[in-house]
Amino acid sequence: MAWTEQTTNAAASNVVTLAVTSGDLIFVGLGWGSGTLADLTSISDDASNTYTLLTGAADSGNSQASRGGWAVAGTTATITITGNGIGGFSFLNALAVSYREAGTLSFVDQSTGFAVFGTGTDAVTTGNVTPAVDDLIVCFTQNTGFGALTINPGTGYTLSVANAANPSRLCLIEYKIATSASAQAATATHSNNSEEALFVAVFNGTGAGAPTTTIVTGSATAAVGIAETYTYTLDASPAGTVTVTPTAPVAGSWSPTTVGLTSGNWNTGLTSNFTASAAGSGNIASTNDGGLTNDTLAVTVYSTSRPSAVTPNTWTDEAGGSLVVADINDASDSTGAKDPAGASYPVLAFTMDTPMAASVSQTCYFRGDNVAAGKQVRQVLFANDGTTVVATGAWKTMTGSLATYSDVLTPTATAYKGEIQTQAVPSAVYGVIWPSNPDTNSDVRLNWTGSASVSRTAQTIIWKANYAQQDGYYAVWWRLPDAASSFTATEWHFGTHPWPGSTSVNGAGEATGGTGSTGTVHQQEIATIGASVDYLTSPSAANGGPFTVTKGVWITSAATVEVISGTTLRHTYWPDISNTTSFIRQDRTLASLNTPTSERVVFGGSPWTADDPTSGKNSESASGTFRYWKMFSAALSITDIATEAASESDSAVTTAGIASAFYSNINPTPTDVTDKSGNGNDPAWANSNRPTLYTG
Repeated sequence: MAWTEQTTNAAASNVVTLAVTSGDLIFVGLGWGSGTLADLTSISDDASNTYTLLTGAADSGNSQASRGGWAVAGTTATITITGNGIGGFSFLNALAVSYREAGTLSFVDQSTGFAVFGTGTDAVTTGNVTPAVDDLIVCFTQNTGFGALTINPGTGYTLSVANAANPSRLCLIEYKIATSASAQAATATHSNNSEEALFVAVFNGTGAGAPTTTIVTGSATAAVGIAETYTYTLDASPAGTVTVTPTAPVAGSWSPTTVGLTSGNWNTGLTSNFTASAAGSGNIASTNDGGLTNDTLAVTVYSTSRPSAVTPNTWTDEAGGSLVVADINDASDSTGAKDPAGASYPVLAFTMDTPMAASVSQTCYFRGDNVAAGKQVRQVLFANDGTTVVATGAWKTMTGSLATYSDVLTPTATAYKGEIQTQAVPSAVYGVIWPSNPDTNSDVRLNWTGSASVSRTAQTIIWKANYAQQDGYYAVWWRLPDAASSFTATEWHFGTHPWPGSTSVNGAGEATGGTGSTGTVHQQEIATIGASVDYLTSPSAANGGPFTVTKGVWITSAATVEVISGTTLRHTYWPDISNTTSFIRQDRTLASLNTPTSERVVFGGSPWTADDPTSGKNSESASGTFRYWKMFSAALSITDIATEAASESDSAVTTAGIASAFYSNINPTPTDVTDKSGNGNDPAWANSNRPTLYTG
């Protein structure tokens, strides 16, 4: 038998894509927020593969279900798989894996499991299944607990894929190859003592044959003088040892020059490093002593010019407009630049002998020389002024000295200069997960009152949000004149939230197509400011909109209030500050602003819908994950807002921000929402209910 994992994918949806090869076993695991297995009516894909549903496990008391299915791929393609009938439920997760075995595939056995408050190693378990030796055992498990969760494979199991999108509904697919024909259960390890549902299936692949092909994987680009690693495997287990001799399309050296593949390593493979001494293109391939077909990998080897020594800030190195190669040294290449934690880390600046053309994608290599592992490193390319950024690579965590990294960069304008930048690995980020209405204990509210309430006439509030789907009204930020338990639409009432309804508006920007407590589609709004009105745009939609809310993605929002010419009170709301010219603006007469009796800023729920429909619930909740709360006692420009929002620091960074900093907590947690700006403007919880913790 020769089962091997091939491809994996996960999505916070009932739809997931997967690259498959004809004959592969496709295993799909689905989790959703209902307690009825029959809600999943079928599984299908756009390649017309036929799926057999597995039994699954459900928990009606906690609204969770786990079920999946399997199919044999009939074609080689990237397919889109859909769990039918569950698209409207919350907490959707779809995981898919393909496995391969050289024989004829068949289904053997299945079982399910459910544990209440199962926590610890192997505490979560299915019923027994009975495989044959070398059968494939695959298990899907889901944990419905909230907060900081972890789930891991059980003893003897290997992780295939896990989700990361729904922190309150974690799930994974694990597998192992049976080593005995005895009855056995699938197990998983959960950190959270909550409810867990899981199911397991066994598959057999009879008639596995001897290997027929060598397989090579690795980078499709290389550079002269830089070692690239290539991995060689076989398509099945050999009886003895197959000696593979790597080959390349250009001159160079391999280390080692041969690799020996056996029954113990044929699927994990062995590696050989190729260092080219000449540029060119062709196929990385091999020869072998087993009479097998040799796989090939197309590769392009770029030429480079390397300096004899690196001189900080003056080094020029460019290979014909094709490739930048940089060495950076901890000891000598520091320019005094600061990383996000305030420490000094080296930055190597360089000027290109041949500028990189705009809109042309090029592979840029760099490596660390005497750089400690664990730092992060990236490339940034500049226009000729040395300050205008035209391309930025992703931060990469360094694995040690002389490790090689690369980016495919496409400059937006001609690139003349660049930097190799390093920094400390950033700390984890935190946030709070607000419940949906009307979940149990969904009346979660924060109040800034008295002197801790930012000025109603001069303020900026910035926040980052990832909204979760819910029906009806959201309540995110309210600026209120009192603690009244009933709603009164005064000039002081100013809200910025998603609102249920269509994009229909009148000339003043007022919404005309509300759908109320059953609405599922939402638009961003400025609420009230003097009337029971929801403003989806500026008057005559002068600044764009309406702005339909997309759930499940992070956005950064901001709102300001300022007095114009001494008489006009201006409210501006940017639903997504990445679109700086798209906002909602509504002006009011300053003289009409009523006098507050107990002014406050409220986050997370409307006070007048507390204990609705029953005690502890709120029918207007924030529903989503939130972090990065900053307040200023002045209306910042959108340029300053964007700069403040880009800084992962509780300290203000712009001149205007430093002068007006009022409150900051960029990593709020359920146990710490205190002011980190140094001004002491701490909020207070309205009751004993709390959000749950988000860790990013």
